[in-house]
Amino acid sequence: MLDLGAAQGNGRPTGTSGEWRDSLRTRGLWLMALPFLHFSEPSLASLQTGALVAAAGLALRAWAAGVIRKGERLATRGPYALVRHPLYLGGFLLGVGVTVAGGHWIFPVTYVVFFARTYPTTIRAEDSFLERTFGAEYIAYRARVPALCPTLRPGAAVVGVDFRLERYMANREYNAAFGLAAVFAWLAAKMVLLA
Repeated sequence: MLDLGAAQGNGRPTGTSGEWRDSLRTRGLWLMALPFLHFSEPSLASLQTGALVAAAGLALRAWAAGVIRKGERLATRGPYALVRHPLYLGGFLLGVGVTVAGGHWIFPVTYVVFFARTYPTTIRAEDSFLERTFGAEYIAYRARVPALCPTLRPGAAVVGVDFRLERYMANREYNAAFGLAAVFAWLAAKMVLLA
């Protein structure tokens, strides 16, 4: 499965606890991937539904990766005007889409439980890191923009502002697209073989 939760992008908590959290999250996803790939029973309907949800997540991640200027300034425009952690939200949608495509209810339930158990700690650590890095600017931003549930408040600077393809490429977000294509190719092949 994909590591669907790369750091929000304004900065990544460093040191042993931040690295440990990232390692645990990544290993947990890989441990879930093996049974998923083996036991999945995709159908045309599950693939189509999963693909729609996953595509929304992929698009959100791409938009965020094309806006963020890691280490340069706090991202507050584009998708960051709607939600503080669009890469995590996009990753969540990607994960839900992939697991729905697997064709068995246990996969999305397991993924949602995993996300609910691991990501709040990751998000709190990142919020703390960003507050230390950007101070009052981040505190004000955090007060007006929710972590994962997008806001639709008027006046948010949303529309594609500052998106640059070179930033998207530099942030290597294309890896999520390649990973998603590989998983869906596997599931489609499995569906054909099971038919």
